[in-house]
Amino acid sequence: MRLRAAILALLLLTPLAATAADVPGMALYNQANDTYRAGDMAKTIAICDQALLEPNVPGLLRSGILHVRAAAQSQLSQFDGAIADYDRALAAMEPELSAAPQFKESHTDLLWERGVAEFYDGRYAAAVADFTAVLVERPGDVRTLAERGRAYGKLGKRAEAIADLDAALKRDPKDQDAAKWRAELQ
Repeated sequence: MRLRAAILALLLLTPLAATAADVPGMALYNQANDTYRAGDMAKTIAICDQALLEPNVPGLLRSGILHVRAAAQSQLSQFDGAIADYDRALAAMEPELSAAPQFKESHTDLLWERGVAEFYDGRYAAAVADFTAVLVERPGDVRTLAERGRAYGKLGKRAEAIADLDAALKRDPKDQDAAKWRAELQ
């Protein structure tokens, strides 16, 4: 995860922390990431809950913890909680963006993931908005074009859906999802 690397880089520059392990919440954040990769979503959420209760967790690390918890909730189809956590993660990251623009990619990743959760929760207009914001930062991104096209299709905006899916297929003719979603619009 790009966000994990960014968190480590920023926190190691923090004068209060001699090592990453000295940062409040960092050990639990690492444990939550490991548990997520192992596939135990319920345990991941519990570890994130515990990490968020620790005092003095830095804002960017709080964003990372919320991101991991949101991803685990999405895997469990708990989309309301996931979207709320993506919202909180994005808000926790906002102050860092103005001071450290290198976190823009991580911010864009969070927007994309929130868009996917919104899609699966039936919030198609919100998904389109997030995917559109991602495309501002990553013009022509095939996955984002395909996902936005699918969301447009669910909104009944056939012309916009076809335009995005065709653009995705033009960039990657082998994208099976984009081809499937495009065929569904026939």
